[in-house]
Amino acid sequence: MDTVDMIKTIMKQRGLNNTTLAKQAGVSRSTIISILSRKSKPSAYTMTAILSVFEMTLEQFYCEFSVPRELTDEEASLLENFRFFDDESKNAALTLFKNISKP
Repeated sequence: MDTVDMIKTIMKQRGLNNTTLAKQAGVSRSTIISILSRKSKPSAYTMTAILSVFEMTLEQFYCEFSVPRELTDEEASLLENFRFFDDESKNAALTLFKNISKP
């Protein structure tokens, strides 16, 4: 997942649209649209502003999608059980999770 995909994912999770993110970050809506449409890359200033809206550091932003910070008991139990699934069961579980997480 690249930076744009990660921004879009967090925006969706937090119910933010382009206009709201732009206002809260103190940047123009066109800047956000340009970044999300991959016409430009965010500057260090813009990325910092976006992350301040997400209340995240740069490290947290990039770690969010690679290493879980702290799992709930329910998440830990799910992962623990998943380890014991055979390949067919793992694929079925992954398909299920992908399908139920779609809007």
